[in-house]
Amino acid sequence: MSTPPTPPTPPGRGDPEHDPTGMRDLLASLPDPGPMPEDLVQRITASLAAEQAARAGDPHRDADGSGATVVPLDSRRRWNWRHVAAAAAAVAVIGVGVPAALSGGNGGLIASLSGGSSDGSAASSGAQSQGLAATGAPSGPPEGGLSPSVTPTLPPATPSTADSKGLEQANGTAYTTAGLARQVTAALQAKDAKGSGADQSASSVRGPADTDQGLRDCLLALGVGADTVVWVDRGTLDGAPAVVAVVEAPGGRTAYAVAPGCDAGHAVALAGPLPVG
Repeated sequence: MSTPPTPPTPPGRGDPEHDPTGMRDLLASLPDPGPMPEDLVQRITASLAAEQAARAGDPHRDADGSGATVVPLDSRRRWNWRHVAAAAAAVAVIGVGVPAALSGGNGGLIASLSGGSSDGSAASSGAQSQGLAATGAPSGPPEGGLSPSVTPTLPPATPSTADSKGLEQANGTAYTTAGLARQVTAALQAKDAKGSGADQSASSVRGPADTDQGLRDCLLALGVGADTVVWVDRGTLDGAPAVVAVVEAPGGRTAYAVAPGCDAGHAVALAGPLPVG
């Protein structure tokens, strides 16, 4: 007759392998912390020596000199309850904090430790900003600097003298090559008698030389000082469009006739230089 097998006994509080929280396995997986630092050993030793010295001077020591300290019963009870509560709180912190730190690896642990430093820095910066606001100290960029959102305003560009100074002109005169010098002399005398701007009637631009700057570029390409132009007539020469310019020189005035298309790259004189009165 065989004996029925005995069912295994479930682990209980008295079983040394009973570890419902898994704390034993967690602590076993931690690396060896190594020897205790020497300065910590010295501090612990000093604390124990100080405690021993304090006990030696306690007035509640036993009268027989055995070294036993008499502690009131009510004080001992309070002490026991305080230590039980502190131990329970420590176990709760270890059970929650250690697995979370280990699950995040070294990065999670470092982030947890550095979080307090970051919060402290932010709080310090906020306090400093409030202090500056309270004292009225400027919190913007340093003196002499520009804020990134501020763009310096430049004065509007001013045209050069050559472009802004219009030339005295008369428009629409029909010139001939044979009578160019005589016709220009008569036009200048009429201008001098009437004053500046003998005829400022508008005319369409036919080419670069019909503009003041274009005419100056054309004359410079011909070797004539453009700044010495004193009078211009946008008319015709022998029936073809032409620009007649009078240049002031130390020896007198000189007339040139160029095509409206004359510019710095295509400088051709239709007539001149011719001395005029």
